[in-house]
Amino acid sequence: MSNDEIKFIREILKSFSPKLLFCLNWQELLFSFFKIGKRAFEKTRYLTFENNFKTEDFLFLINKKNDLEPLNLEALSREERELFYRKLVKLYFTQFFKGGPLYFHFLESFFYTSDSSDLFFWKPLKGFESGVVLDERFRKGLVELYTGLYEENQSLSTKGLIKMGLLNELADISQQEERDREIKKHEELFSIVDKHFGMNTKDYKFTLSHLALTMEKMTSFIIKYKIKLDSNFIILGLCLTSLYLCLKENEKGLNLDEIFLEASS
Repeated sequence: MSNDEIKFIREILKSFSPKLLFCLNWQELLFSFFKIGKRAFEKTRYLTFENNFKTEDFLFLINKKNDLEPLNLEALSREERELFYRKLVKLYFTQFFKGGPLYFHFLESFFYTSDSSDLFFWKPLKGFESGVVLDERFRKGLVELYTGLYEENQSLSTKGLIKMGLLNELADISQQEERDREIKKHEELFSIVDKHFGMNTKDYKFTLSHLALTMEKMTSFIIKYKIKLDSNFIILGLCLTSLYLCLKENEKGLNLDEIFLEASS
């Protein structure tokens, strides 16, 4: 395991709340890890990704090329650095729209540049060359959640949260007591989600303290309502934490509304 990969794991574990251990669906997680391990051994699945996994700004890199240099954000101008951060957030959103294999390692040390190309080259995390895959219903729910937040459509965000398994359909609940409890649950979750994703999105700063506070609130919410988390939430948590770890040094806020619109078009 390389120093970059050790650093990635260490930084992720720093952000992990031990309380989440009691909220995990361990049977599903073990099965999911088995599938990931199986994908990792099917090397023919990812040998073509270097050509196929390509966005407007990033190219997936299986084998390091001699003409590439590790990305050094400190050596870039402020404008160049902010442009990279903007492109990275767009990559985060784009993966959810594309579907298929998803990658969650966004630390600076996994990116390379070339004097002969404007693309950023992205090295896979060892053992995850084939990526991970979100459940299709969960992926669609996440897209609906984000779309609803950035288009100020709470009804769409609600549908997304239901698909993700965090809320239940009010129409399916007949007893008033259960319905009142579910309404309260809806209100509590939207309070958490709005404060994290939907506040100040035109000048958003990726601070780790803000992410940690949101994760703590989500953990309390999940424990309170006895929600069991599957591998989809672990993947999303890894994506978010890794993204925040890379963008924590960004001095200027980013316009998430614009970036999300670019990723969705």
